[in-house]
Amino acid sequence: PLNKVTTGTLEKFYAHLKADGRLTRRERFGPGLANSVIRSIHAHCRAALDKAVAEKLIRQNPAIGCKLPPKKSAEVKILTPEAMQKLLYQAQIEGFYEMFMLDLATGLRRGEVLGLQWKDIDFERGTLSVTKQVRYVKGELKIEPPKTKASNRSIILPPPILEMLAEYKKTVDSIWLFPSPVKKEDVPREPSSCRKALARILKRAGCEHVPFHAMRHTFASNAFHYGMDV
Repeated sequence: PLNKVTTGTLEKFYAHLKADGRLTRRERFGPGLANSVIRSIHAHCRAALDKAVAEKLIRQNPAIGCKLPPKKSAEVKILTPEAMQKLLYQAQIEGFYEMFMLDLATGLRRGEVLGLQWKDIDFERGTLSVTKQVRYVKGELKIEPPKTKASNRSIILPPPILEMLAEYKKTVDSIWLFPSPVKKEDVPREPSSCRKALARILKRAGCEHVPFHAMRHTFASNAFHYGMDV
């Protein structure tokens, strides 16, 4: 009941969310929700209780003054030059060299890399068109538009990357750059398999574990370092 909700009630609720509030993907992210998610939930609670005060259902908003988990940005991890060399060497052994090299050279999101088809590459002009992404929706692999409107873009590829892709194309019998090696139908690799492959390759290469998205951050860091226009 509204008149039983106190600041303590809400703080106890947020503590539960922090400790054991995640309902999905617990094996990857742990049982608790991130601070940013909890702060967002608090904002919704506060807005709802403001409405209750305005309608004179309660005298004051118990969400005001709640102790919240601190704002903190997740540490951005990137690969050092030495780690990149080790990663790519091991990736070549395990059949992921072209995927990882392309990602480090373009900064594409994982879903965008997996959504690439050969028709997206113009070898004469040296461009790559990003028009789709691969992602899971309710347990089913879907081909969707990129994350944002700005993500629909054309990228100029460095000549060595074009040469690498031209050679790699000779070994691939699929419309996809990176087709699934296990499914009979012509479909792209699954995002989760690439995440697991990266973790395995990093471990075998003797490198610190980083998420797949770290390759996108590494590209941005390197681009900035070498003076690429923002």
